[in-house]
Amino acid sequence: MQQVRNMLLVVIAMTVAAPVLAAGGGSVGGSAPTQPRVKRTPEQSAVRHYDSGLKRRDKAEKYLSDAAGLEGKARTKREKKAAKQFEKAAKAFEKAIGYRADFYQAHSSLGYAYRKLGRYEESLAAYDRSLSLNPNYAQAIEYRAEAYLGLNRVEAAQDAYMELFRQQRDLADQLMVAMNQWVGARRDDPGELAADRIEAFATWVAQRAELAGQSQPVGAVSSDW
Repeated sequence: MQQVRNMLLVVIAMTVAAPVLAAGGGSVGGSAPTQPRVKRTPEQSAVRHYDSGLKRRDKAEKYLSDAAGLEGKARTKREKKAAKQFEKAAKAFEKAIGYRADFYQAHSSLGYAYRKLGRYEESLAAYDRSLSLNPNYAQAIEYRAEAYLGLNRVEAAQDAYMELFRQQRDLADQLMVAMNQWVGARRDDPGELAADRIEAFATWVAQRAELAGQSQPVGAVSSDW
């Protein structure tokens, strides 16, 4: 009798399992069917991480924007949150580059995140790599110039400004804002910089701002630029 009973249990089990398997339901135990993983190409993975980095960067910028209107602990809290997002952005850009070494936009964005974290030497290296891949990437030229300012390399920033003034005026204007901010910050806290060097650069910036305000067409820029 026991043998007959065991045979009936096997038949019942097979009867229950058949429609389930036919419907694609997987094992009798009810576990979900294994789905084949779609493998991304290196290019797709690079773009995925790059987009993630941009989202982190934008979130960080939002925290900085909020911090500008605050003081004390509230401001410090926002700035710390911004720094964490820039760190995450940098890691995402690094991953993007790991999948695609010639991704010049990712190199430039990595330089941006490093610069916002105060890692100026690493920032310059990233911008240099971006421009070695695409020498005409004007955005990297402007961002690199801001990194130069962070290192007080004002002569290099001047060269970048003149290049951008001839090629992409809107980015030259953006750099002009950063240079004026540098002058104001260094006048308040010169650090180890000599006062005459700060004032010489301030004079240069003022002169260029005046010339830019005349709205000369690019072709009319004089040769002394």
